[in-house]
Amino acid sequence: MPTRIITGDHTGSRIYTVGRVGYDSIADDAGGTFSANLRTERFSPAGEGGLVMFRRVQARIWHTGAFSGVMKVYVDGVQTQAYNISRVANGNMNSSGSWTLGSNWRVDNANSGVADQSTPTASDISQALSPVMVEGRSYEITYTIASRTAGTLTPKVGQTSGIARSTNDTFVETVVAGSGDALLAFSASATWDGTLDDVSIIELDGGLVDQWMDFEVSAPSEVGKDGGVETIIEMDISEDGTYIEVEMSVDSDNVAGILLPETFWVGHRVIRPGLQRAASSN
Repeated sequence: MPTRIITGDHTGSRIYTVGRVGYDSIADDAGGTFSANLRTERFSPAGEGGLVMFRRVQARIWHTGAFSGVMKVYVDGVQTQAYNISRVANGNMNSSGSWTLGSNWRVDNANSGVADQSTPTASDISQALSPVMVEGRSYEITYTIASRTAGTLTPKVGQTSGIARSTNDTFVETVVAGSGDALLAFSASATWDGTLDDVSIIELDGGLVDQWMDFEVSAPSEVGKDGGVETIIEMDISEDGTYIEVEMSVDSDNVAGILLPETFWVGHRVIRPGLQRAASSN
């Protein structure tokens, strides 16, 4: 059940087909969520000894339902890196993975795609960042609060508190990391009743960190004659090397709704296949 991954070189005049993505593993959990881990074969566009500057990767996914996931790129076997990218995992709150949940906190309850509390209580939701945050350095936090009618939510970096928020909005603020711990946390007051979503954090004067891209795609409101739509997942990189590999992890509550077509390129023209097969574990 492969899809094609595309990359462009530094001139912008050539587009290479990296190769088909094949399953490393697939599974359906008890809640009906389909998960697929996919990785391309190793691809050397200029031959084994040729050096290429890779600048962008695209994956074209045909689907009828909603899905989310993560894309990573490896050049010469090493994950690409970038400055000032978010260190938060699962910041879109589609999974509780990497988050430590204090009393009554929950993530993606009933497929909500947000973090909230089942009953208001004074407790934290937190995450240990990678690379580890450094005391005394400045971090820019971005997050969204919605549906709040009471109480406050306060971000913390290394136990240094940011601004206690009592309104609904998307907030951006800078906090200098303290020495209390190495966590990004959000502390709810005893009466806070809102939702938390779209969390990211960057070190303002930080160095290179491993690069990845979270993506979240809604179910299409309109579909073509073939019953679905095609979404392009695109990630900008800037690495030179001899070969490239692309890894994707895809999750969907609609097992039959994610299809991975064998789309390929000739020059700049997309050639669509006649057959598209469901990303199903059956």
